[in-house]
Order: sequence, then C-alpha cells, then structure tokens
Amino acid sequence: MGRWVDQDGDAERLPEGFTRIGYDADTQTYTYQDANGRTWEGEEGNRYGRLHPAGQRRPSLTPSEVASHNESLKRSNRESVRMMLPFDVLKALLRFKSKKETPAGKSEKPMVWV
Repeated sequence: MGRWVDQDGDAERLPEGFTRIGYDADTQTYTYQDANGRTWEGEEGNRYGRLHPAGQRRPSLTPSEVASHNESLKRSNRESVRMMLPFDVLKALLRFKSKKETPAGKSEKPMVWV
C-alpha cells in the first residue's frame, strides 16, 4: 500500500464542506457542492484544483500564467528526455555492435515466413 493513500481522498483535498457530486465525461470536469448547497466545477481534466461557480464564465489565464505553464511543460519535457537518454544510447550501442558482428562482404537476406 502506498505511503499517501490516506491523503488521496476528497476529505483531504477539498475545502471544508465540499463534496464531489458528479463528473461530466464530455467536458472532463468534476462537479462539487458546498455546505450551502451551491454547485461548483473544477478545471478541465483535473480532479482537484481551482473551483469555479457552476454556470459562470471561468476567468481566463493571464499572459504570465500561460508563460509559467509553458515553461513548466518545457522543463518537464527536458527531464523526460534526460531520463530516457541512457536507454537510447544503450540501444544505439547494441545496434552498432550487432552490425559489426556480421562478416564483411556477406549480406544477410531477411527470413520470410510463408
């Protein structure tokens, strides 16, 4: 069992008095209700995060928020490439080694199964 399994529920992540009451698969948004009975919606694709009153227009992101988000995506992509690079190097070395092992002047024909 994971370390933080007890902290992954609605009780730990939602504000006091909020309960999750639904999910819209078309818009990928969760719907919540507060203690006063008002309905709230989450951001698209997020289980938790900013909540907005249901039916109201959501505030648009500022240019600085968009730039910050784009920068975090670039940083994440760089980390992914850095993590996969050793495997790609190993794969290239194995390919190079397998090509060197074939005798010179002897061409191998691919096997065809009928």
